[in-house]
Amino acid sequence: AHAIKQVFKFWLSKVNVTILTILYISEAKVNKMKLN
Repeated sequence: AHAIKQVFKFWLSKVNVTILTILYISEAKVNKMKLN
């Protein structure tokens, strides 16, 4: 059970990083559109 928890935590952190990256990229795109 402990191993599953570790894997889940690892997966969750990976998902969080992916979501943050996507948000950052979309935010950058919106800012570029505003400047143009």
